Amino acid sequence: ISVSDIKELDHSIQVYPNPSSGILRLKVNLKSASDLTIRVTNILGQQVGRFATAKMQQGEIKLDLSAYANGVYVLSIQSDKATVSKKIILQR
Repeated sequence: ISVSDIKELDHSIQVYPNPSSGILRLKVNLKSASDLTIRVTNILGQQVGRFATAKMQQGEIKLDLSAYANGVYVLSIQSDKATVSKKIILQR
């Protein structure tokens, strides 16, 4: 894992809307196909959700977090090469 792998992954995935009412979208535009694992943790660091995709290079992932309480969460997005974290806010 290199710094350039982390920066590439960070720039290749956009999370929107943020703040969200519960439905999040991840726009993915990777240089090469990769399995993605997305972990959702709350502000206390407890994992409250996990999502996975198989070999994705470009497209959109829809995450339904509408059952989660309002608050701040962290999405940890792991590819074959790196892991990045993105802070999200659920607000209804």
